[in-house]
Amino acid sequence: MRGMKSGSTLTSSVSSATGQTPGAWKGRTKAGIPASVLEHRGFADRNEFDRALAVLIGAGNPQLVILAGFMRIIGPGVLDPFNGRIINLHPSLLPLYRGTDTYQRALDAGDREHGASIHFVTGELDGGPVISQVRIPVLAGDDKHKAGSQARAHGAQAAGIHN
Repeated sequence: MRGMKSGSTLTSSVSSATGQTPGAWKGRTKAGIPASVLEHRGFADRNEFDRALAVLIGAGNPQLVILAGFMRIIGPGVLDPFNGRIINLHPSLLPLYRGTDTYQRALDAGDREHGASIHFVTGELDGGPVISQVRIPVLAGDDKHKAGSQARAHGAQAAGIHN
């Protein structure tokens, strides 16, 4: 991805999907994509979960790991083996609104636009280099659900993810 021209296309395929809850990947299994669930509650601590996640991801021998809606901080147990190959779809125009509840925070601030960012994952929460962003105007009557729905749709489209 580094060194790609703006507007160029990255051809890829999805070899597997991992979610945190049993219903997370229902549509993916229908599409023939192998799916697995790894619930963090089944582990003694974050490091144990990260080690198990790294093994699960590594089993697919991915060239790129895409986090979308993962909503957990991942540590060195996952970051180290996949260094430079993990990207995240984040629901804000980074560096604004790192973390959660980004749409409501944008609305509360009176922002005229919000959006989504695709960035490399590093040890800093939502702090890795931004690859791409999509900007979406905040419309009269928008609430966090409408804003979130728009940003997810446009963010996935910008990432080349089509359901």
